[in-house]
Amino acid sequence: MRFFTVTFIIVSMFATIINANNLLSKKQSLKPTLRSNRILYITPVEKTVHSVPNTALLNNKGTVISTSNATVRQVGASSHGYGWADNNTRGIDYYGGPDADNPTTMDNYVLVGYRGLWTADDGSAKDMCATEIDVSAGIGSGDDYNWVGSDEGLNADITGPGARYPSVVALDRPFVAFNQYSGSGGGHAFSHPYLVTDWGTYGLNGGSWTSPDFLMDEGWTVPVMDQFGTDIENRLWSGLVAVTKDNAGIYHYVGIYNNWYTPTEQENFNLPYQGDTYIITATSASDYPASDGWNMGYDVGNEPVRLDSSEIWVPVLDMDMNSKGLCVMAGAGHLGPSDPKIDYYYTGTDIVFATSNDYGVTWSAWDSLSFADMGFPVYHHGNDTMNFPADTVLGNWEIDSLADDGTVLDPSEWDTTFVLYTGPTFMGTNFDMDVVVGEDNTIYIAFNMLWGEPMEDRWIPNYTYTGLWLAKKKPGGSWTASRIAYNNGIWVGDEDPFNTIFGNEPDLSLDDQGNIYCGWLDRRHTDLELTRFSKYTDPNDVGGTIYNEYKTDIYAAGSTDDGATWTEPINCTDSPSIDEYEFSLALHSQSYNSGLGKTYFAYSVADTTGQSPSAGPLMSFPQTVWAGEAVFGGPDAIDNSDGTIATNFVLEQNYPNPFNPATTIKYQMPVRGHVNLAVYNALGQKVRELVNATQKAGEHAVTLNAGNLASGIYYYRLNANGKTQIKKMVLMK
Repeated sequence: MRFFTVTFIIVSMFATIINANNLLSKKQSLKPTLRSNRILYITPVEKTVHSVPNTALLNNKGTVISTSNATVRQVGASSHGYGWADNNTRGIDYYGGPDADNPTTMDNYVLVGYRGLWTADDGSAKDMCATEIDVSAGIGSGDDYNWVGSDEGLNADITGPGARYPSVVALDRPFVAFNQYSGSGGGHAFSHPYLVTDWGTYGLNGGSWTSPDFLMDEGWTVPVMDQFGTDIENRLWSGLVAVTKDNAGIYHYVGIYNNWYTPTEQENFNLPYQGDTYIITATSASDYPASDGWNMGYDVGNEPVRLDSSEIWVPVLDMDMNSKGLCVMAGAGHLGPSDPKIDYYYTGTDIVFATSNDYGVTWSAWDSLSFADMGFPVYHHGNDTMNFPADTVLGNWEIDSLADDGTVLDPSEWDTTFVLYTGPTFMGTNFDMDVVVGEDNTIYIAFNMLWGEPMEDRWIPNYTYTGLWLAKKKPGGSWTASRIAYNNGIWVGDEDPFNTIFGNEPDLSLDDQGNIYCGWLDRRHTDLELTRFSKYTDPNDVGGTIYNEYKTDIYAAGSTDDGATWTEPINCTDSPSIDEYEFSLALHSQSYNSGLGKTYFAYSVADTTGQSPSAGPLMSFPQTVWAGEAVFGGPDAIDNSDGTIATNFVLEQNYPNPFNPATTIKYQMPVRGHVNLAVYNALGQKVRELVNATQKAGEHAVTLNAGNLASGIYYYRLNANGKTQIKKMVLMK
């Protein structure tokens, strides 16, 4: 096994923010409204003083809000944003398939994990909560099943102030991973990784969560802990977790954890500026899911991998793993060691990655992606210069001079174009990145491309290449790149162009038909509003007096051609006055027979009532937690009445059609398997389930009696052995 390391920087230890002046040419002295490169500000250790959350936040639980593209619902409330503050963890996932314990039943659920309201007597946030939402009729219509409260929290059997940083994975069983913060007395930061599973699977059968929870570092201690004397206990934080199931029915777990120390511990024990990062692996026992649970990697001789900072510098990692064992971790950084106090900027960063073919036990050497090899020009031409419309310049920019010799021009002489620049271009990326791995071993990485004119320690962004991009590598192939969206304010026709935001927290998702989805945070392109409350520290903000962050919405796009081309972005939340953040996209999306289906996302909204911007990071405020679905296709958007059939089975057009009130639906299956046949209205809501059982191969016929349904267009959807076919019918009374 090969051991190597990386320094995994907890951003709170630096709170280093890139001022927007870095985006502008020093020569031309353009000074926009201040903008910050939105770098996550995370303080893992609990604050000792809290604002008591307003329990009325829970009163609106279940509230459903719809836009033209999406539906969202409030699933709960959180004591503060610290429990869900790492955008490399996923707080939501989707599963659609046979029930683990009853293969004749099809599950169709969204799983959300979050930290709940304070419930302990000492006011600490105790509970790790889970909500399962039945989305078979849409996220706004289905029942939800909750495990919350001091008696039902998933960490109820663990001592300590509380849990945080949940990662959820929805397979045939739901999994919720988190780290439990277990001590702060004497300046300690004890924390351990846990994993819980619902033996009863989803919905009404759920609730049988593992208890006591699985301690994923049980029996192993970080080597450096020896110097702590009697306080030999791990301090593993902010776990990035993946769980998958192989063809033999064995589950595999990989968790990447940072061994973080408090400043007091660093001082008392003369520790490095920050801790090491470790990769922990485990596999399920042969009779899993029985009470014996997991075989830890170190139980069979596979010690956790320690990432080596002498080989790689990558402050923030993302990771994914498929059922075949391919595991990929990637982030923005560079090969070789680094001084984080100097290099903690996006300048000069590349996409670095490493791979494993044995579920995270052993890893390849680190490698780096070349932007030039992916097709980004290394040279900046005059026609790459951006134009500034006169009204935009007058309305949004203070201009000291546009003359080549530095002469201050009269406003009537102002040019509306940057001085032409030709020469080497600036190329880089920031820490907002996501990686997913397809079942065909294709690697996908979403990243922000920063491209434009370099000027010493500054650069001028250019929308020719700047934006949200996808890097893709097929097995045996080379890396290629395609643009997902012109995001981050680089959008022709914006009310306020060229005010760039880079903290969009992109996430990728795949469905079982090979379609790929991307979601992200972005400022709006119309109806712009500034927020007084930003979790991102601005070094120029004194006492919370500079309100320079635009409120964000959640956007999504999809691709049916393996990421080569993407749909136009859709605004999923469309809420100018609400600032959504802590975005998370489900790793799995819901597919349909033709085109894109649905993808699911989660986010939080802070309760800023009575709060002052100078009180601290936005994450310290109480939160409401929301889940949503972005609809790209589905029964309400697909018309297969032309008779197109799937390869492995046949769904015939109903007869008669139109009908009143009865009609017959025929279908043919080449092999035995589980069948689900359901009827949906024009809104995509399920109104009748006709078949939900295992059937033999051959021809089948079902009669629908629609006497109690209203006239209109309906769709019937057949799902058998993982294949889907949808057709339209008309009820005419």
